[in-house]
Amino acid sequence: MAQSDGRAGPGNDMLCLAAGVADLVAEGLRVMARRMPGPAEVRQELRARGSWRCGATARLRRRIWRSWPAGPPHGSGMADLRARVDRALEEFVEAEIAELLALDGELAPVADQLRISVDGGKRIRPAFCYWGWRAAGQPDTDAAVRAAAALELVHAAAIVHDDVIDRSPMRRGRPSAHERLGDALAIMVGDLLVAWAAQLFHSSGLPRAFLGRAVPQWTAMGRELVAGECLEILRTGAAPDVARSLAIVRFKTGSYTVEGPLRIGAVLGGAAAPTLDALAAYARPLGEAFQLRDDLWGVFGDPGRTGKSLLDDLAGRKPTALLALTLTEAGEPDRRRLRDLLDGPLTPA
Repeated sequence: MAQSDGRAGPGNDMLCLAAGVADLVAEGLRVMARRMPGPAEVRQELRARGSWRCGATARLRRRIWRSWPAGPPHGSGMADLRARVDRALEEFVEAEIAELLALDGELAPVADQLRISVDGGKRIRPAFCYWGWRAAGQPDTDAAVRAAAALELVHAAAIVHDDVIDRSPMRRGRPSAHERLGDALAIMVGDLLVAWAAQLFHSSGLPRAFLGRAVPQWTAMGRELVAGECLEILRTGAAPDVARSLAIVRFKTGSYTVEGPLRIGAVLGGAAAPTLDALAAYARPLGEAFQLRDDLWGVFGDPGRTGKSLLDDLAGRKPTALLALTLTEAGEPDRRRLRDLLDGPLTPA
């Protein structure tokens, strides 16, 4: 696409992505610096500095924003992006809830749960989608933020359904949807959130041609998310298998948390193959690490911070890599004790 369409030149692609993703994780910058197209001087400086937030990198940050033809996007920090995503979600959700309640006021409890399900969260998926868009050299626009915000509705739906499957009583420090409304209405809430996600994405204001080329990526992300959930259910209670557990991680969370949103944003922006390859090399291990950390927090974390019970994964006998590694590596007495705790009445140690 030509410069007249508002895109930065190829040499600025890596700089633009680095400016955003560096606020998410410094290690990812070092990976991208090795792989993404861009001036060798900048790649070398990114590798050497590592952490974007330290004072020594302020000069590089200024260079990046000066290199952008239209100047810095309004609000160059992640906090500003999150606020914009929050506003986009609030405007969309409130408009949809008004339409829902116009059908029948008795739907008020459902409307309340829809608000709760969308409220809160770190907005990680919209952030990765947005910076994928910028990695393609596209300028900052509110339409891109709205398209990225649609990924949060996918996440909200997945949480509602996941809590029903896992019988999780708490989510973000509050009763989960099925605890408040029962399973049937909770499932309906999740289904409506999925429909809302597609609607917000397609009504974001981006050109139809841009949205059309991202549809296969959106579909693939949903396919892998559902496949991961199904495999987790099928593997629950099975013999421990670390490789299978890691495959579930890649499908269920690794793909739709980091790689899927990042790739959707980049494809929306018309990113070239080298950029897509670099994003994948960065996103896959980061997405897996995100879920592995979540598994650790699910057992050893602080419920006051995680907002959910420490017993969910263990009580549900979920086939996490943590549990598979524990059962594989533990000594026989400890393995036997753990199996007894998972499977039923205790037997003498």
